[in-house]
Amino acid sequence: MTKPLFIALKTEYFDTFKSGQKTHEYRKYNAWWNEKKCAPGRPVILSKGYGNYDRIYGVVTSFQKRYVNEIKDAN
Repeated sequence: MTKPLFIALKTEYFDTFKSGQKTHEYRKYNAWWNEKKCAPGRPVILSKGYGNYDRIYGVVTSFQKRYVNEIKDAN
């Protein structure tokens, strides 16, 4: 079984995921945030900060490498 990808979020972004307003996360492409680490089907944990209490469990559904100017709403 693949180890879940852990993503710590600021409260404001975590809360928008929890409410369903936010469905995508944007990260700068690098050695950690790439198609190998963020492969579709990999389990993911969205956490409010680094605490153990407020978490959302899911699965990576897609990965796209995009340029910053292609992203209309990065929040």
